[in-house]
Amino acid sequence: METMPRPSMPSPALQAALRELYDHVARTQREQTRQLQRTVERLREEVWRRERAEAELRRLAYQDPLTGGPNWTQALEQGRRLVAQARAEGTALAVVCADLDLFRNINDALGHAVGDAVLQTVAHMGQQRIAPPGVWARMSGDRFVAVLPDCDAACATQWAQRLVQRAQEPIVVLGHEVVVPLSAGVAWLGEHGHDFEALVAAADMALNEAKAAGRRSWRVYNPALQSRSERVHALHRALSQAVQRGELSLHYQPQVRLTDGAPLGVEALLRWHHPRLGVVPPAEFIGVAEDSGLIIPLGDWVLEQALRQWVQWHDQGVPCARVAVNVSVAQFRQGDFPHRVQAALRRTGAPAHALELELTESVLAHDAEAALATTEALRALGVPLAIDDFGTGYSSLAYLRRFAVQRLKIDRSFVADVGRDGDAEAIVDLIAALAQRLGLQTVAEGVENPTQGALLLARGCQLAQGYAYARPMPPDECASWLRTAGR
Repeated sequence: METMPRPSMPSPALQAALRELYDHVARTQREQTRQLQRTVERLREEVWRRERAEAELRRLAYQDPLTGGPNWTQALEQGRRLVAQARAEGTALAVVCADLDLFRNINDALGHAVGDAVLQTVAHMGQQRIAPPGVWARMSGDRFVAVLPDCDAACATQWAQRLVQRAQEPIVVLGHEVVVPLSAGVAWLGEHGHDFEALVAAADMALNEAKAAGRRSWRVYNPALQSRSERVHALHRALSQAVQRGELSLHYQPQVRLTDGAPLGVEALLRWHHPRLGVVPPAEFIGVAEDSGLIIPLGDWVLEQALRQWVQWHDQGVPCARVAVNVSVAQFRQGDFPHRVQAALRRTGAPAHALELELTESVLAHDAEAALATTEALRALGVPLAIDDFGTGYSSLAYLRRFAVQRLKIDRSFVADVGRDGDAEAIVDLIAALAQRLGLQTVAEGVENPTQGALLLARGCQLAQGYAYARPMPPDECASWLRTAGR
C-alpha cells in the first residue's frame, strides 16, 4: 500500500506572515467591537438625554413652575378627559374656579417673595382637598380651577364653601401671618354646560359674581350671569371707543357753603350716552373701566375736560372757585400721576388751586410710602386734595396727619340718616370735630333737603353737596346756576 507523503511544514517566513495576518484580523475585530460598544453607549446616552428632555418638556408643559402642581394645560387636558368619561358613564362632575381676594395688596405690602409663597400654600391647600383623578390647577396669576369627578351639586357647593372658609384662616408665610381670603364660582356638568370649556366659563362667571357681591364668598352659576357677562363685554367694547365717538360728557354738581348757600366749587361727574345702549349709569360703567384698565385714559380725559371747563367759565366770569375731579386707585398708582396732572394744568392754562383731586381712603391706605410721595408731589404743585366717602373705608387717623389733605367729604350714607339715627349723627359729629381740630373743611355729600343742611351746619359742617341745592348739570346749565347763586 502506497503511503501518503507527509505535508511539509510551512516555512518560518510563511508562519510569521500567517501570525501577523491573524493578529491584524484579531486587532481589527477588537477595535471594531470597541467602536461598536462606544456607538451603542453613545446611542444609549442620546436616548437617555432625549428621554430626559422629553420628560422635562412634559413637566414644563403640564406643571406650574411656581407651585409645582398642575397648570392650566394639564387641567384642560385632564378636564376634557374627565368630562368625556363622566358623560359616557352618566356620572356627576363639577368645576370650581377660585381667585384670591386683593392678592395684589400682599405683593405690594410684603413683597413678591411672600406673594409667591402664598400661591404655593394655596396650591398645596387645594391639592390636599382633591383625590385623583381630580385636579386642582393654577390657571394664571392668583386664579385656580378645580375639576371634581363624581361630585354633584351638593358636593360641589359644600366643597366651595369649605374652601372659602379655610382660606379665611390665618397662615404663616415666610415669617408673616396673613389671611388670604378667596372667592369661588361653581358649575356642574349637564345643567351648566356639556363640555369642559363651557363649565370653566360658567364657573368663572359665578366667581366674578361672588367678587362683585363683596368677595370672601362663593356663587353657583345661573343663566342670568351669561346675559350680564355679555352686557359687560358689550360695555367694554363700546367704552373703549366712547371718547373718540364723543359719547362721554361731564356734568357738574355745585358745592355750597352751608351758612349762606353760596357756591364755592363744583364736582365733575362723568356721563355716558351710547347711541344703542342709551344712558349707561356710572355705577355700571366705572367698574368696567376699572377692571379693563380703561379708567386711566378715561381719568386723563376727565381731568383735562374739567380743567378746560373751569378756564372757560373763568374767562366768562362764572363764579367757580374750583372743580373737583375723582381719582381712581389705578390712576393714583401710576408713577407719573403728578406729572400727568402738571401736564394737564399746563395744556389748559388752569392754575393749580382751581383743581381739587378727590381720593378714596383706600387709595392712601395702599402702599403708604408711595402714596405719601405722590401727595407731596401734588402739594408741591399746589393742588388741593380731598378724601371722598370719608368714614366708609380705611379710616386711619395716621394718614390724615401724614398726607396733605384739605377737605373731608362725609359719605352720603351717614348724611342720609342725620336727624333720624343717633349713630349716624354721632359719626358726623366725630368727623366734623376731627376736621376742625386738624384744620380741615368738611363737605357733606348727598344732602337731600334743607332740614338735613341745617342739622349738618349745627354739627360743624361747612360745605354741602346734593339735590337740596342742585343736581348734576351740563356745563351751560351749571354756569347759569352758578351765576344766579353767586349773586
